[in-house]
Amino acid sequence: MTNLELVNRKKKKIFEKITFCKNEWRIRFYYYSESLKKNKQTRCCCFFLNNLCFSYVFFLLNYLFPVICLILVVFVFSSIFNQMSWALNARNVGRKFLREKKR
Repeated sequence: MTNLELVNRKKKKIFEKITFCKNEWRIRFYYYSESLKKNKQTRCCCFFLNNLCFSYVFFLLNYLFPVICLILVVFVFSSIFNQMSWALNARNVGRKFLREKKR
């Protein structure tokens, strides 16, 4: 067996695991953990710190990141809305002041 055949076999294995993992995690690069293979379990892992599997990385990427993005979007839109309301209020107060001054 040549090195190319070995590489192709490994690629196929990784690709199979990517298709298996796609529904579960939203990370692009996966490998099949050898330590879990001995226990006859399948688990998705990403290439992170020399192929060690960290479940909290998946937790952060899948659950906390969208929540943080949502909070940031809400914060930005609320601050923009707040500035617009302050500007409109200042304009109305300025008009009121000019009307009073004309009288």
